[in-house]
Amino acid sequence: PENTGSEEASYVFGGRKGKKWSTPITMDNPPGDLAVSHGVFLENKGTLWSFMGAFYRVMEENHMRAYRWDDQNKTWVNEGVVARDGFWPLQEPRQMENGEWIIGGASVGKSTVPAVAICRDGDFTNWEVIRIATPVKVWGESTVIVNGADVLLISRSANNTPKFKGHPHPLAWVAFSKDYGRTWTELQPSNMPMAASKPYSGTLSTGQRYLIGSSTSNSGNSRRPLTIALSRPGETTFSKLYCIRHSVYDGPGESNPDVGLSYPYAVEYNGKLWVVYSNTGGGQGRVGKGRSLWNNNSAELAIIPVSELQMD
Repeated sequence: PENTGSEEASYVFGGRKGKKWSTPITMDNPPGDLAVSHGVFLENKGTLWSFMGAFYRVMEENHMRAYRWDDQNKTWVNEGVVARDGFWPLQEPRQMENGEWIIGGASVGKSTVPAVAICRDGDFTNWEVIRIATPVKVWGESTVIVNGADVLLISRSANNTPKFKGHPHPLAWVAFSKDYGRTWTELQPSNMPMAASKPYSGTLSTGQRYLIGSSTSNSGNSRRPLTIALSRPGETTFSKLYCIRHSVYDGPGESNPDVGLSYPYAVEYNGKLWVVYSNTGGGQGRVGKGRSLWNNNSAELAIIPVSELQMD
């Protein structure tokens, strides 16, 4: 069951064109009340790493664990706990110009606030967690965009985050660092509407920043449609919005007016942006009583030519 002790981490293998995938394979089936949940991946110097959110019992003693792919033996090597302070990774590690690595995520505890983890020495088994000062209650799942020493953090709201006069609701919250993520401004509201769901951001090879989530002026807190906001090359302001997927869709995947399309993750490869996200199925088809029936989502993949994300 989701967010309970002994939750298993799994992975799948896919073909180069993304059309066929293996059945889920267990990465780690922890004993007792230890749970290993969803995380992020990084390929570096020929080695594939996975950094996973983990906890005990029901979301207690949250931390990050690392796994290294052993290609010779076709198995994951457990590198153990690599970050504490409640850190849950939500974005692929990004290398900064100073050689250090940064992960956007959240620090989960009595309150869940935005946080980053920084690896300063290239040892992926040692990450420092930095929590962002947060003046109001949010559910701090966050993502970062790096530009030299400047780092922008974008966090989601919580379902009960208060409204602010002159701002959309719910919205994207932001914080800024000018020193490679060492120190941060206090979290503040932006003018970007965004449903209370995990965001994902990055910079395309074209120099365009992007933000994936559900950002529309009229859908409130619905996790639909799934959108991508874009800047012009080299600019820092999002100035165009595309729809990746409507809830009702004539094509692969589940179509229902009530679907939730959320928890995106994206990788640019070979001229395309590969966006994977979850689909709740809509209605009451996979929902019932008890944790074992929570969030039984399917996974979908959108493959977007980067050439179609250009500005007019």
